[in-house]
Amino acid sequence: MVIYANINPSNVIKAFSEIQKTMNDYFVELTTHGINSNSEKIKETLERMTNMDRAFLNAYQTNVGTRNWIDVDIDSKNFDVVSYIHRMMDENKVIYTTIETRGGYHVLLYKETIKFNFNLIIEKAQKILLEHGEETECIVNVNNMVPIPGTLQAGFPVKFVRNDNGDILMAKLWE
Repeated sequence: MVIYANINPSNVIKAFSEIQKTMNDYFVELTTHGINSNSEKIKETLERMTNMDRAFLNAYQTNVGTRNWIDVDIDSKNFDVVSYIHRMMDENKVIYTTIETRGGYHVLLYKETIKFNFNLIIEKAQKILLEHGEETECIVNVNNMVPIPGTLQAGFPVKFVRNDNGDILMAKLWE
């Protein structure tokens, strides 16, 4: 079973505010439909309200507090692209680590160490994929969710990418 983690802390106050607004909108709908004696619309609104747990989880996930990490999501097993991104991050002294998933890789960049326009590197990585005839993508993943290494994603063991010595590819934050 795969387990996902949010790579950046959530802002609970923003998430609660979003849910509170959604609930208030539902209550206004219910009141309006009740005043108009529209039982079908009341039923529809109540049905939507049964999914509030999902709405809360979504609000919690999408309302990011401090953005410490940036996730470059590569939907390909083409390691040339990963190597290119690693090389560019090394040259620019960016702290990063990489997770291999069933369908590709997540290169997590420590935002504080990025002192250049890394989007140019992502654009070049996308061009490399296209040059290899791959219609996949290399993008910044804005939902901040990545599978946790050590779990199984559709039978594939999610893992950190290691170097030739078997060490996990991750620059130390304390160096």
